[in-house]
Amino acid sequence: MFITKFDKIIIYSMKKLLLAILLLATSCSAKNDIGFYKGYEVPAYQLLDQQHNIETRLYKPLLVAQIKTKGTRNSSAKASFRQLAKYIFSNDIAMTSPVMQQKIGEEWLVQFVMPAKFTQNSIAKPQNENIKLVNLASQKAVAITFSGSWFDDNFTKYQHDLQNFINNNNISTIGEPIFAYYDDPFTFPWNRKNEIIWYIKD
Repeated sequence: MFITKFDKIIIYSMKKLLLAILLLATSCSAKNDIGFYKGYEVPAYQLLDQQHNIETRLYKPLLVAQIKTKGTRNSSAKASFRQLAKYIFSNDIAMTSPVMQQKIGEEWLVQFVMPAKFTQNSIAKPQNENIKLVNLASQKAVAITFSGSWFDDNFTKYQHDLQNFINNNNISTIGEPIFAYYDDPFTFPWNRKNEIIWYIKD
């Protein structure tokens, strides 16, 4: 078959276009790999099972900076976030995702996961005596992912769904559930990623 110079130009242009599309797709998919969310490092885990929006995970060991405060879920989250944010920003520690919150007795525990490159020995020690650096061991968990507001009724709804999954699968939980916030307060609720994470026994 005779191929004209014009045909060659078209073929060359098509190849360039396909290469550009391939590079764009590769770039976009890399940002969504497990380990990052919108450019922020997230806790590493092995996905063991997935049923719709509920996953069973095996988390790797984590180093967290945490603080306990009293009050409502919202007021505790705000007060703790300010103190933890001051600690990481003043010590040039990158922000990660999510912010995790858990009810412990009469207090709320709020945790920032430290970037994986840090250890207890290499990270800056908090000057705020309320902030503690804690190593968390590898742990199995079930997690439900959902969008929407941070109002109590939204979290209550999905905690109920997760509890039903736990009961139906005869899973034994450890402690209270963890509320995980992946986005900042300026993100529209329908674009937010939220999770309820519940540690489970092997």
